[in-house]
Amino acid sequence: MTTQTPTLGRRSLAAAMALPILAIAGSSSAQSSSAQSSSAQSSSESTFERVRRTKTLRIAVLPGELPYFQKDLATSEWSGACIAMANDIAKVFDAKLEYVESTYGNSVLDLQSNKVDLAFALNPTPARALSIGFTHPMIIHPFGCLSTAGKNPSLGPYHLLGEPTVALPSCLGVQREPDTRFREVVDAWLDMNRGNGQIREWLLEGLAKFGVTRDQVPTQLSF
Repeated sequence: MTTQTPTLGRRSLAAAMALPILAIAGSSSAQSSSAQSSSAQSSSESTFERVRRTKTLRIAVLPGELPYFQKDLATSEWSGACIAMANDIAKVFDAKLEYVESTYGNSVLDLQSNKVDLAFALNPTPARALSIGFTHPMIIHPFGCLSTAGKNPSLGPYHLLGEPTVALPSCLGVQREPDTRFREVVDAWLDMNRGNGQIREWLLEGLAKFGVTRDQVPTQLSF
């Protein structure tokens, strides 16, 4: 007999700059040398350094992916579990959030092309790990769920898929780079907020937007 459970909802690079031709060769050389130095500094700047310098944390946001993301079409305001998490992470860096609309697949490319600093709710597959880095798990994501039950209670209660249990880690994607300080900070944040139950609370609040009440979520469901 197949049991069904609720899904938790999966699913510029620097522009080339031409320097003007100056009448004095020495001045042109000096400016060219300065531009090269500035370019080299920019290309070597890590995520940790950039976020601390700009006070901006860029995240990939996915329209319609509750309980993680929801965009109010009238106000363009974002909400959802991952928005709440991102705001809390931004506080650690004393930064503000910058949203880049994306999809689960494109968020990997956005990390590779330095458009975003964080991509939420990604399963760390080996293929993805060839291109980007991953944090500690955000949650252990259960599969084989019925998401429509939240809007149609007549479909019955929630049951986790078991025998065997099908669940995979859901992590945050980060840029792969030699400087690991940014990922280490996020890992520490994840460990603390999973340990104290705050991530579960954010997810339950996100599920509520999806029409799923707390009593409908199985107590054995691990966030």
